Amino acid sequence: KYSSHLYHVASLILECACESEVFHTAVDFACILAIRLENVSVASSLCPSRLTFDRKNEKKERLIQSLVDVGVVKAMQHKLSESNVFCQDAMAMMGDGPVSTETTEEWALLMGDIVGAYCNLGVYVQVEALASKTKAILEAAGLTECYVYAECLNHLALCYDYNRLYA
Repeated sequence: KYSSHLYHVASLILECACESEVFHTAVDFACILAIRLENVSVASSLCPSRLTFDRKNEKKERLIQSLVDVGVVKAMQHKLSESNVFCQDAMAMMGDGPVSTETTEEWALLMGDIVGAYCNLGVYVQVEALASKTKAILEAAGLTECYVYAECLNHLALCYDYNRLYA
């Protein structure tokens, strides 16, 4: 029920095409909450609308987050090729790694979401490659205590189990 209220509020904000940072934050929160609550119907309606809005916007960070979120939603819907397109577009914009040490954690959070999407889709080759890369970047930055690092270890353990069982 809570996410449906958020959906209506976020939809109204997107329809109004508000430029305020506060409004953007509300829409971002609604998208993230819909994904976290695994409310596929709300997420699959809201995230692509936000992506359309963000494509017109000039902020690269917002566009990357929107691409990642739509990739995650497509993965939740088990749409491999569509999810892959959005995840690959986001990764192309993100580059090979964070541009500075200040952005390492933000970069890693986005990569963590992408890894989660590939994990949902069962594409363990991608999961292993991206989780290993993210883990190495976090280790180099000394960020081994953060949530994303633990997620990387978890994803690598899943890959190990998968490879052991099916290789």
